[in-house]
Amino acid sequence: EPGCSWIEVNNTVHAFVAEDRSHPQAEEIYAKLESLAELMKEAGYVPGMSSMLHNVKEEKGGPFCHHSEKL
Repeated sequence: EPGCSWIEVNNTVHAFVAEDRSHPQAEEIYAKLESLAELMKEAGYVPGMSSMLHNVKEEKGGPFCHHSEKL
């Protein structure tokens, strides 16, 4: 079962599951996430993969790119 993250904004709770596109603003959210990921990469950020359970590289659109906690 996938993990889920919640955030409350202006007294409204928003729930996110990795790769879930059912949120009414999903397109905007994922576009912003991609923009932020690119800025982080340009700034030299390298994701730590030591705690990942799978032997998977983080690539654009990869399984950890849209992890619910990043949303």
